[in-house]
Amino acid sequence: MIRQPLQAIQTLTVTATTSSSTSFIAPNNDYFSLVGKLSVTTLSGGTSPTLDVYVQTTDDGGTTWFDVAHFTQATGATANPLWHILPNSQAGSAGVGAVGDKTISANAAGVPILSRNIKISYVYAGSPSAANWTLTLYAHNQDKG
Repeated sequence: MIRQPLQAIQTLTVTATTSSSTSFIAPNNDYFSLVGKLSVTTLSGGTSPTLDVYVQTTDDGGTTWFDVAHFTQATGATANPLWHILPNSQAGSAGVGAVGDKTISANAAGVPILSRNIKISYVYAGSPSAANWTLTLYAHNQDKG
């Protein structure tokens, strides 16, 4: 196999919103794995503001979603980006039988597979008054060769 270089395939930029939401991302390819990089510029105000970002996948075309990864919880601006490998082959028992929609712990992996349908769900707690951040997904594909 020939290992291809890591390349950005999708960037989600969230600015001036403090409402939790979900964004559907369609990579339009079957990727061997993805790497996510979360950079938080601003997360402030309210009471102990936090940001939880989940990468989710589906096995039924989008009716039911399961956590693939939950980034380390952000509690303010990040001096260094937070990285997560998707799926994480070191998931161990985290993805066995109990993974659902936004149910796994922070800095953990869930279902160790990716379908062609991927979405990003993010949840704010502590009522932040300012939140600006970027999540970039990078593909790490392997071609036969």
